[in-house]
Amino acid sequence: MEYSEESFSLRFKNLSIKKSTLLQIILSIYFFVVILMKSLYFAENLSNRSSEIYLNIFSIILIISITVLLRPKKSFIMLTVIDLLISILLLANNLYFRYYYNLLSLYLVKQIGVVGKIEGSIKALVTASDLLYFADFLFTIPIYYFCFIKHKILEEKKKDFKARAITCIIMIIISIVGLSQKLLVIKKNTPELFTSIYDNNYIKERTGIFVYEAFDVYRYARDVFEDKQAKTKDTIQQFQDYFANKPKGESAYFGQYKGKNLIMVQMEALQGFVINSKINGEEITPNLNQLAKDSLYFDNVYVQTGAGNTSDAEVLANTSLYPVSQGATTEQYGNNTYQSIGTLLKKEGYSTFSAHGFHPEFWNRINMHKAMGFDKFYSSNELSMDETLGWGLKDNSFFRQCVEIMSKERKPFYSFLITLSNHHPYEAYAAISDFDVSGVEGELMQNYLKSVHEADKAIGEFIQELKDAGLYDNSIIVFYGDHEGITGNDIENLNSFIGIDEDDEFQHREYEKVPLIIHLPDEKLKGTISKTAGQIDIMPTVLNLMGIKPEYEFGSDILNVENNLVVLRDGSYMDDNYMYFRDTDHYYDKKTGKILTNAPSRKEEALSQLQLSDLIFELNLLKEIE
Repeated sequence: MEYSEESFSLRFKNLSIKKSTLLQIILSIYFFVVILMKSLYFAENLSNRSSEIYLNIFSIILIISITVLLRPKKSFIMLTVIDLLISILLLANNLYFRYYYNLLSLYLVKQIGVVGKIEGSIKALVTASDLLYFADFLFTIPIYYFCFIKHKILEEKKKDFKARAITCIIMIIISIVGLSQKLLVIKKNTPELFTSIYDNNYIKERTGIFVYEAFDVYRYARDVFEDKQAKTKDTIQQFQDYFANKPKGESAYFGQYKGKNLIMVQMEALQGFVINSKINGEEITPNLNQLAKDSLYFDNVYVQTGAGNTSDAEVLANTSLYPVSQGATTEQYGNNTYQSIGTLLKKEGYSTFSAHGFHPEFWNRINMHKAMGFDKFYSSNELSMDETLGWGLKDNSFFRQCVEIMSKERKPFYSFLITLSNHHPYEAYAAISDFDVSGVEGELMQNYLKSVHEADKAIGEFIQELKDAGLYDNSIIVFYGDHEGITGNDIENLNSFIGIDEDDEFQHREYEKVPLIIHLPDEKLKGTISKTAGQIDIMPTVLNLMGIKPEYEFGSDILNVENNLVVLRDGSYMDDNYMYFRDTDHYYDKKTGKILTNAPSRKEEALSQLQLSDLIFELNLLKEIE
C-alpha cells in the first residue's frame, strides 16, 4: 500500500500524547549520546579515566533532565543550544590545554579582552580534528527540519506535562544518586580535592569536565562572597609559625655582591634541552652556552608555573610564592602587598623598573609590577615599537632600548626584562632564520629551534651592549626560562629529537626543565650546579648574594640548601633523591629513573606550602602583618 507525503505527515500528527512523549525521550537520548561522545573525545585528548567517564554520564543526564519539562519543539531547541555551548566549551578547553596544559577557569575571565592580540597562537593550536566537536550538527539540523518543519511530527494539541515531569524527576534522581555515590568515594580517597591546593586539570581528571566546571563556578562565587576577615585571623598564626620555624642564619656567599646592579631577564619559552645542544654540528644557543661557562649555571631547575604561565614565572622569581591554583595570579591579586626582590631592593636605595614589549594590560602587568616594587613599567606604550616581530617588539630592539634606560637610571638599579620574540607558534623569528634544522621532525619543532637560535643572537647583542655601556662588569645578570617551549601535540617531535619514550613520565618531566644562569661581575663564582631547584628559588638565591635575607619566602638559596624540596602546582614534587607524580601517585628514584614501590613521602610538606601560599594571596596576608 502506498502513502502520499501528506498522509505520511498526517499519520504522525495523530500520534498519541504518550507516543509523542516517547519520541521526545528518544531525541533526548540522541543528544545524550552526542554529548557523551564529545566528552569522551575530550577526555581522550587530555586523559582517559574511568571515574571521569562515569561522572560525565550522570552529569549529562542531569543537564538534559530539565529540558524534558519543555514541550518537544522547545526542548529540542534548548538541547541544541546546550549541545552547541558544550561543544564550544570543550573546544576552548582543549585549545587552552594544548598550550598551557591546564583548563580554563572563571578566574581567567579578565583575559578575554586580549584574545584578539594572540590570534596567531590560537590559530596554530587548531587542528582539523577539532571539527569533530561540531560534526553532530550535520545530523541535528536535518532532524529538526524533518520533525518540526516538514512533517511537524511532534506538534502537540494537548498538554502532557505530568508525563514529562515524572520523566524529569526520574532523570534527576538517577543523576544525583550516581554523582553522589562516585563523588563520595573520590572525596574519601582524596579529602583535599575540592580545596584550593590542586590545579584545575587534576580536579577534572578525577571528576570529569562537567563536575569540574560546576565546581569552578562554585569556588568563584565562594571567593566573591566569603567572609575573609574571620578567615584571616585564623590564618595569621599559621603563617607566623611556618616562617618562624624556617631555618635562618648566615649563608655562604652572603653579601658578596652587595650594592651591585641586578639585571634579570625572563626568557620566553626557553627550555633547558637547547643549552649546549647542536643540530647538524652547529650550536643552538652559542651565546647562552658561553655565558653559562662564565657564570653559575643551574641545569636542574623545574618549571612551577600554573594557569598564568609566563606571568606565574614572574611571580615565582620575584616573590618566591607559588602561583595560585586557579586562574592567573597577576589578574586576581595585582593590588596585593608583596615582599619581592623589587620591594626589598628599594629599601636598600635601589631604583627599579621592569619592561616588556607588549600591551601593559596583558596579564595585568600594569598593576602587578607596581605591587612587586617596580617604580616604572615600560610596555609597548612607552617603548619605541620600531622593530616589531610576532606578538610585539623584537627582542633585539627591546634589549637595545632597555640598555639605554639602564644607562640613565639612578645607580644601583634593578631591571626586570621579559622577552617576547621566541613565542609560540615560533613562526616570526623562524621566518628570518637561516639556521639549518634539516632532519628535525615536525614544523613547529623546527620553528622552535630556529626561533631559539635567533633569540640567542639577540642575547649576544644584549651582552655586548651591556659591556659597551659599562654595565656588564658592575651587575649581577640573571637569565632564566619561564616555561616549556614544546607542549601538546608537538611533544612527540620533542621525544624524537631528544630520543625518549613517549610514555616515560619521568623523562618528560626532566626535559621540561628551564635553564637558570647567574653571571657575577668578577666571575669568581662559576660552574654548573645540579642541585634540584625551581623558579621559586631564584629570589632567595640572588638576594643572598646581595646581602639580603627575605622574611617570607617558600624558595631556598640553591647555593646553600641540601635536598631542596621543589613543589609543582599540581602537588607533584621532587628533591635530590626522589620525584613524585601526584597524578599517577608514582615515586621515582632521581638517579636511576626507576619507579619505586616504597619511598619517603614529603606530600604533607608539599601540600602545606601550596595551601599557605594560596592563603597569602587570597587574604593579602603580607598587608595584614605589616
